[in-house]
Amino acid sequence: MGKCLLSKSVWAFLFIILASTLSAEAPDRRPVIGVYGGWSSGSGDEFVWQQIGEDTYEEYCFNFNLGAYIQFNITRDFGLQLNWNYQDATYKTEWHPWFSDTVYPDQVKFGVYSLSLNGIYTYARWKSIELYLLGGGGLTWSSQGDFDGVHFNVNLGPGVKIYVSRSDVPLALNLSATFSSIFMYNEYEYNYTNSFRINLGLEY
Repeated sequence: MGKCLLSKSVWAFLFIILASTLSAEAPDRRPVIGVYGGWSSGSGDEFVWQQIGEDTYEEYCFNFNLGAYIQFNITRDFGLQLNWNYQDATYKTEWHPWFSDTVYPDQVKFGVYSLSLNGIYTYARWKSIELYLLGGGGLTWSSQGDFDGVHFNVNLGPGVKIYVSRSDVPLALNLSATFSSIFMYNEYEYNYTNSFRINLGLEY
């Protein structure tokens, strides 16, 4: 139910902002480039300890994320953003042998990559501050465990831009929070997992 609600919310968001562009004024046609990084966390069956054998348990963790984007402003309030994201992740296992009280942990670092096309709608401005909403989707891929293969993602979240300079090349700090669902097909069934990211970036 949660994944359906998120998908419908993203489609509704994109419909509203596309409709709002019909009477909007023309924007600066220069593409906007941004880089960002921050904290990342996951939720779902993959992110809690699960027993996978008689004495073995596993868990996935998202640690941090890095990314970059290029944005083309169609109107003053609406733009399309091509966003690349890398999430640092850890696959943890623990062996609890029946013949000992000792726990034998192990972990493997791996990356989860995403490429998404997002709509950006700026709904409020005040001096050097802009408030916006992001919504869209794309592809996520990795080569580790449950995340192995190519999957679809859906993204939604708010953000705020604080302009440090508004010269010929504007410079802004970009603080954002993004909720993302990754739809995966594993072991003959569909599954989904969620990630939540808080990022601070620089846009110019």
